[in-house]
Amino acid sequence: MSRADAIRDEMATCILALAGTDGPAKAANGKVARLTGLSVQTIERLRWRKIVRVPADVADAIREAMLAHVEQQEQRARHEASLLRARLARFEDLGCADAAATRDRLRGGGEAHRTVDL
Repeated sequence: MSRADAIRDEMATCILALAGTDGPAKAANGKVARLTGLSVQTIERLRWRKIVRVPADVADAIREAMLAHVEQQEQRARHEASLLRARLARFEDLGCADAAATRDRLRGGGEAHRTVDL
């Protein structure tokens, strides 16, 4: 795979990640165009890998939008984790018998499939 092909694939992947999974492609292209400041036609051509050599300014705009998207997801995950920690603390204060087991399971002990840092 050439470098141009790798960049084309990266741009298409980023556009699909920014677009989300709901709605038709036309609406998704419009959403990504608003996020990146690029035209809908450029987004559409990038999405379907029709641009042979992606200009640097276009690639930079897509990468910046993707970075902002990832940072927003991380903020949301931290916020949700803090809400869950607060809820778990309330259950422990109430003397809920399952609270300690839930905390241990979330920290990696027990049958949980994923570990969560509390």
